Amino acid sequence: MRELPREPQSHAFLIKALREAAGELLEELDAIRPRDAHRAPPGEWSFAQIAAHVHASETIAVRNILAIVQQRRGSARLTPEPLGEAPEGDEARTIDLERAIYGYASLRQRLIHELYMLDDPDWQRAGEHPYRGPLTLLQIARELHMHDLEHLWQVRAHKQELFGLVR
Repeated sequence: MRELPREPQSHAFLIKALREAAGELLEELDAIRPRDAHRAPPGEWSFAQIAAHVHASETIAVRNILAIVQQRRGSARLTPEPLGEAPEGDEARTIDLERAIYGYASLRQRLIHELYMLDDPDWQRAGEHPYRGPLTLLQIARELHMHDLEHLWQVRAHKQELFGLVR
């Protein structure tokens, strides 16, 4: 068993943080009853929209990380993230919360596996983002962790407002 460094800059710490944040987000979303999946505070995304968004974001993150890891020469081309986007209108009402949750969980498991296999120098490998320029695996992983935390907070705030649930 490897000892886990406590510095937030370490790769092992980041992998652990990604696993734990996703686990908590999945736990919160999985506790939503199907009849409440499309509920939301006024002007906010529903639980189903949040789940669909994190699933779409995870799809892009895994695609980008694999592109960097598998690139042999030059710089991998990265796909832009769907930041701030979620299905709206009729499309939002058809989101299957359970399918989005388990799609996200499956992709996160794959992402954790890929990141765990990296050596220290690999974390500095980069791909070329069309709008942001070069992004390293470390940057992508850190941003993904922050994204998880934002949506974990969002789900908990929605539960508090809609159901009066306090953790």
